[in-house]
Amino acid sequence: MKKIILMLLSFSAMVCLAFGVFAACDSDEKTVITAELSKTEAIVGEEVTVTYSATNDAQVSVTYSKDGGEAQAFTGNTFEAEERGVYVFTFSAEGADSVTKTLTVKTETDALFDGGVGTEAAPYEIATAEQFLNLSEMENEILSAETPYFFVLTADIDLSDKTAAGSADQGSYFVKVFGGTLDGQDHKILCGDAAGNVFHYFYNDTTFKNIVVTLGETNVTRLVGI
Repeated sequence: MKKIILMLLSFSAMVCLAFGVFAACDSDEKTVITAELSKTEAIVGEEVTVTYSATNDAQVSVTYSKDGGEAQAFTGNTFEAEERGVYVFTFSAEGADSVTKTLTVKTETDALFDGGVGTEAAPYEIATAEQFLNLSEMENEILSAETPYFFVLTADIDLSDKTAAGSADQGSYFVKVFGGTLDGQDHKILCGDAAGNVFHYFYNDTTFKNIVVTLGETNVTRLVGI
């Protein structure tokens, strides 16, 4: 009986070798997908390259969803988002585990800060002195906004070694115009003697809460000049 079994096994191996598919007879090779995005963060309208392939010459299908919404089919190798949001790409192929890649798309204003989109539910997050000074880049948006922006400090902000704007006769300041709500979350804005004012003036209703402003020791420093 053992000889018969061995003969049958040998015959099976010979058949596999004869057709050049011994590996397939032994065990099916799993299909593996390789996928990459050229960027994980992009600005609205910025081109992102999408590359993907699979072993065993398997065909890869690609879909993407925005902010958890309905999946849409994707073809080609370049993607340009028209709206801010979180885009999740899913790469699939028969016999393979799917692969996901995430792309966060921001507006140019979003990119000025550490996170958030400026709404009450998702305020712009300010974590560094440079991001605080980026408030100056939002002057036009603040002056033309139909609804106020919301900001939140996620760390203490040290402006003591930063260069102030303005002039001696009008007063020096770090940010020319501010409007909206700034929640300090009990963090500090450290000014030192670098400027006479934190802000030059406010626009429309402005709210500050849970914030400590450390003023200059030599020069008088005010929160707002006008």
